[in-house]
Amino acid sequence: MTKTTKKILYLLGSLVILLQAVVEIAAVYEMIQSNMIPNVILIVGIAILVILQVVTTVLFFVKPKKKNDMKTGEKISQKKRLKKHRKIAMILAVIMILICGLLTYVMAKVNDAFGAITNEDGQYIEIGVYVMKDSPAQSINDLTDSTFGMEDSYDAENTQAALNNINDKLGREVATENYDSVNTMVDALYSGQTDAMILNEAYASILEDQEAYQNFSDDTRIVYTYRIKVDEDKKRDVKVTKDPFVVYISGSDTRSDKLATSRSDVNLLAVVNPETKQVLLLNTPRDYYVQTSVSGGAKDKLTHAGIYGVQCSMDTLSMLYDTPVDYYMQINFTGFETMIDAIDGVDVDVDQAVTTDDGYSFSEGINTMNGKEALSYVRERHHFADGDNARGRHQMAVISAIIQKASSGTTILKHYGDIMDSMEGMFVMDLSQDDLGNLVKMQLSDGSSWNVKSYAVTGENSSNYTYSAPGQQLYVMEPNQDTVDHAKELINKVFSGDTLTDEDVAAQ
Repeated sequence: MTKTTKKILYLLGSLVILLQAVVEIAAVYEMIQSNMIPNVILIVGIAILVILQVVTTVLFFVKPKKKNDMKTGEKISQKKRLKKHRKIAMILAVIMILICGLLTYVMAKVNDAFGAITNEDGQYIEIGVYVMKDSPAQSINDLTDSTFGMEDSYDAENTQAALNNINDKLGREVATENYDSVNTMVDALYSGQTDAMILNEAYASILEDQEAYQNFSDDTRIVYTYRIKVDEDKKRDVKVTKDPFVVYISGSDTRSDKLATSRSDVNLLAVVNPETKQVLLLNTPRDYYVQTSVSGGAKDKLTHAGIYGVQCSMDTLSMLYDTPVDYYMQINFTGFETMIDAIDGVDVDVDQAVTTDDGYSFSEGINTMNGKEALSYVRERHHFADGDNARGRHQMAVISAIIQKASSGTTILKHYGDIMDSMEGMFVMDLSQDDLGNLVKMQLSDGSSWNVKSYAVTGENSSNYTYSAPGQQLYVMEPNQDTVDHAKELINKVFSGDTLTDEDVAAQ
């Protein structure tokens, strides 16, 4: 072997040792960044990496002492021993590069996913400028000389803020026409009395509940959106690994990169006691007829609270159950579909045979569902006698099936990348990344199982006037106060450190 070849091999080996150190440092960095690895495991892991780095470095660079062969007694040349040591060093270094490279990838994916789902920027109200679908206007700049419809009684402050922004953007004050209700404003747009209108985009879903405007989204286009950050209440000082806390879980189809206000088809409270490992999943039907935090004593559908921001939904549920609601998690059900497909479907225990509005048929008992099937099942209410009550049960059943599938066997290992990617589109929460990491760290440290129980409040189907759609009667659910009172008792039990039983959550 020539001197040049030896120098090249030495240089390459040195680079491999250096690469080992770099990859190990990257792995340690990602583990520390995650804040979810228990300290003992982290310290031991770092110690092992340091030791292995020292071993490979010494084996490669330090000349061995002279030594006799234990069998023959003959001296082994330093060159021969050094060559052998360097081979061992290279094998160890390559193994560590592969292991630490994989670890870095895994932890980076986790950190990116957790960073994406922790929404510390807050929520936004989106005020849209609507035109008819066949309007020649393609952007706000095409509406300089147009008349804008406005409505004074609903969301007047944010509407005015959007108007001021439009005036600034166009460099002039646009012509406006004020109306006494959203419906009359929409009628004016449809009839051509105005060229455009300004409306909270979340209100479109309320319009589509009415027969006259059920095709509103197809009839109109949004040519401009103005985003307004929602001020959120100061939170309790909660130590999530020690103190009981409550998370509001909202289900929505919004796919905005910011958490926009919208109606919520799912309204769950997760009441968590980390000390006792107790979780209560409490479902409240979307059409529950309640006082909201912004209605001044008037009643509205619970789902309508979401159009005023997630804080309104949290405060409304806090009023209903006399309990603080500390955090929120929004589930994007299109992302929910992606998650289920990422884990190759879920097995759901169907309590009643049904064919959904989307044409999917499910038999009573265990059904294996893909993403589209599961999404159709959790949305279905029309084919069940108890409507929203059934939908609430089915939502909790599918969420439970996802947890069971994702946490079983090798599911996560087999579909790791797809699962992490789907989480970005499925969840948004205001639990900080540090708090989320601390919860994971706690679970990894003690490995304790959780006692998860579900309960759903019920009510009677009815129709009544609502705060968000005055002047017309809408379908609502009148609360069964006995079930609401029992839900309060269950919440208090969790906060008090009691363990819930099946009898506790049995239908009241």
